[in-house]
Parts: sequence; C-alpha cells; structure tokens
Amino acid sequence: DQLETELKRKPLDQRFFPKLKNLRQRLERAVAATVPAKAVFKKGKATRTGTATMDPFRESVRIVGRMMFLRFLIEKQSLPGGLQGLVDAYARLGENFYAEHMLPLWFDVLNRPVESRSQDIRHVFTDDYPYLNGGLFTPVAGERSIQLDRSFFDPHNPDSFLGIYSGFEFTLNEYAGSDEALKIDPSFFGKALESFNSKPKKKKQGVHYTPKPIAIALAAEAILARLSHLTGIPREQLTRLVKGEKVINGQQARTVQHALDGLRILDPAVGSGVLLWACLEVMLAI
Repeated sequence: DQLETELKRKPLDQRFFPKLKNLRQRLERAVAATVPAKAVFKKGKATRTGTATMDPFRESVRIVGRMMFLRFLIEKQSLPGGLQGLVDAYARLGENFYAEHMLPLWFDVLNRPVESRSQDIRHVFTDDYPYLNGGLFTPVAGERSIQLDRSFFDPHNPDSFLGIYSGFEFTLNEYAGSDEALKIDPSFFGKALESFNSKPKKKKQGVHYTPKPIAIALAAEAILARLSHLTGIPREQLTRLVKGEKVINGQQARTVQHALDGLRILDPAVGSGVLLWACLEVMLAI
C-alpha cells in the first residue's frame, strides 16, 4: 500500500517541487538585489553599508516556509478570509501587496498576541487571526527592507504563491493513505524544504527527509521501550496492545495512561516535524 501511494504521488512531486524550487531561486535573487550588502571593502578596510545580516538563500527558504505554512492554515480554516481573502487583498493592493499585507500579517499579527497588536493593525486584521509563537513569523534584521513585486503572488500566475495555492489540492493529513495520494500534505512541504539544499550541504549537515514507515518505526521503538521502563509491562505486551489486542487489565491500562500523560518527546533536529507527527500517531494508537 505504501509503495502504491508513493508511485501515485510521483507525478505530483514532479509538478509541485519545480514550481517551489523556481520560486525560491527567484526569491533569493530578489532578496540579494534589494537588501544592502553587509559591508564593502575599501583599501583593505571594511566599511559597513547597511544593517542587513540575512543570507539571501536562508531568507528565500524562510519566505517559502511562511507562505506554505499559510496554505496549511487556510486548509485548517484558521486564517480568516482564507484564500479568497488573500486574493481580494492582492486585487486591492496590487504592487504593494507584499509590503502592505503580507509583512504586517506576518510580523504584526501572526507574530503577536492579540492584546499586543496595535489598534491600527486590529482595524485591518480582525482578532480572529491566530497568534503563532513558533518563531516562523519573527522578523530578522533587514527583512522589512526586502522588496518583492506582484509576480510572486499574482493569483492568475500558476507559478506564483497564490497560483500554487489554488492550483493544487492540499490536505493536513500526512497519513491519510492512498485516497489522499494526489494532494499536497505536510510531508511534501518537508521534502521540498530539504531539497533546496545542495547535495554537499545536505551531506555535511545531515539533512535528509525521513519517510513515513521509518518515522513510525523509530517512534514506536522509542515510545514503547520508554513506556515499558516506566510501567514494568513487557515491551512485547505493549507492542501487541498497539496492534489492538486486549493484553492488559484495567489497572495496567491506568498505569500506561498515566505514563503516557507524562511522556515528553525531544526532537533536536525537528525539521518539518515528521518524526514528532509519527510520535503523536503512535501515542494515539496506544
């Protein structure tokens, strides 16, 4: 079943990844062109010419990450107005869409608790917009000086962000099975981000997307071993429990539930969260 799903997804990979890669490359050039260099050298001495500290490559990946995360927020129905709201804002603002809508949305709305948003912002963006404290929408030095023209967002352009938003079907469920095989799920996003790095850089940094079967196996191995240690119930018995067999009594079930409630998962190289999602799946199964 897994092989069949992957084969069905292959044509979607070949349509989705090149569009995202092309956008990232264009973004990198735009960032490099509009953000001042860190320094110029005159007669062997460095003279600072701007306050920007960003790397155009990293910034391009950051922008792609934000835009794709917004698309999943839309799918989750957590972004007021949804896709149509962004399209309407684009139609209203045109060339100023990035500066006057996207930047405030990222930095002044999604990056701030409702009560700390300015009154001017709250007149434009309702309090229904969520506060996302993960750091993705925290600005880095010099970001507000980046200039991106309308071609990056034009909903009539299938190669723009809004064009991709409407040109592909998205799903939040990475593990839905073959019925979801022709939709963009978070695993596509994770693989796309990691594919941006060159092969030497990926090798040096250990960047590699973890496929679902491996992630599930790793999560199950770790969690079942830990629960066995905490509860004293043999691991083999817990493994059978996950498969749906009734192999523990009521007192043991309460012991497992207590241990599960206090379990903490650490993923130092979280990437796109694939392993954490697998851990959640295993914990739900238990």
